[in-house]
Amino acid sequence: MKRLTILTVVMLSLLAGVTFAEFPGISKWGAIGGGFGYTGFMVTYSDTSTLNSFLKANGYSAIDNFDYSFGGGGGSVINNFYIGGSGFGSILSQTSDNASGNTYLKRETGGGGLEFGYVLLHLKNYLFLPIAGYTWGSTTYKVYNTTATSTDFQTLLTQPGNMSEIKNSKFSLNVALLNIIMFRGMGLYVKLGYSFTPVSTWSLDGYSGHITNTPQESPHSVFISAGLLFGGMKSTKEYNVKVEKK
Repeated sequence: MKRLTILTVVMLSLLAGVTFAEFPGISKWGAIGGGFGYTGFMVTYSDTSTLNSFLKANGYSAIDNFDYSFGGGGGSVINNFYIGGSGFGSILSQTSDNASGNTYLKRETGGGGLEFGYVLLHLKNYLFLPIAGYTWGSTTYKVYNTTATSTDFQTLLTQPGNMSEIKNSKFSLNVALLNIIMFRGMGLYVKLGYSFTPVSTWSLDGYSGHITNTPQESPHSVFISAGLLFGGMKSTKEYNVKVEKK
């Protein structure tokens, strides 16, 4: 938790410093416009100690603090202002085995949302965008019973119970620093971010109402995403110079 707090303070301080130093006349290239899309991998760190205490108390192995996802996003830039969206989903399910051998658990994550930003720095092949936005997502815990009571199809229709699907739905507020290196419509990106989750609800798939006695997970998490990017940007000053030459 201490590391998360320190990293959050550093990120926000950097974001504030760059904003006050650069806004609104960002660079010699002037305002830009265009659009881009990106796809890549994301690693998210969150504190799962409370969840793991629940799991261990019931004979399960611990869940990793890191979640690995794949996704993408993109949007448009108009006069340096950016609006877009992004989404992600788990690359693989994290498994937690029960010492009894009768049950095991799988965890999967996914979500998506909107993001808004401003191009604070635009060099010839480099863009720097602080971004803020929100995400709707969920973490699903599937608890499997390895000793099914029946394998008869008709019996399973009337007496299901081989699996319980527990869903933790979340609404998160995000801030991130998006770095883009682009050459002729293609490039790379690295996004560093922090998420605060003020809303978190638990439910059992197929039933109404909320689950009680749930683990109180930390609302703070950090993430890093990197991958490929496609698109194009045009500087207004660069365009005007070309027009004058013609």
